Amino acid sequence: MELNFIEVSQFILAVVTLATGYFGWKATSEKNKLKAEVDGMKANNEAQEIKNQNSWLDLYKKLHDDQASRLHKAELEIQGLKKALTRFEDAFKKYTICPHAPCPIQLELSKLKTRDDKRSKGKRTGSRQREPTSDEDDQADNDPAGDG
Repeated sequence: MELNFIEVSQFILAVVTLATGYFGWKATSEKNKLKAEVDGMKANNEAQEIKNQNSWLDLYKKLHDDQASRLHKAELEIQGLKKALTRFEDAFKKYTICPHAPCPIQLELSKLKTRDDKRSKGKRTGSRQREPTSDEDDQADNDPAGDG
């Protein structure tokens, strides 16, 4: 049995074709497997990025809500201080016409002044004297001892 060149070449070509097909299929399947892994990693990374973005958004929302509540509390405190300041302004306006001889406002102010003097350890000059009201003038006229 003699094999001629054509038969041998056909046999070799068949073997080479089978080997090439097998290795080509193996390479394609490996490539598809790696591509699927890469796509899975991309999807996982995208999900992780979305999760991170959501956590940052939640953090910013929490910080914003915290700052908003602090701002609201500060606004309420400012409104309360404005009301108190208005009451004090009204009291100081009435201070000059107070009908009581030992005026409670004057006593409180003198206490505050002595406390402030102790803190600053310096003497203030030019303290304001309270002007007598018409009621005090009448009492001084009626009081023979002059205690008024």
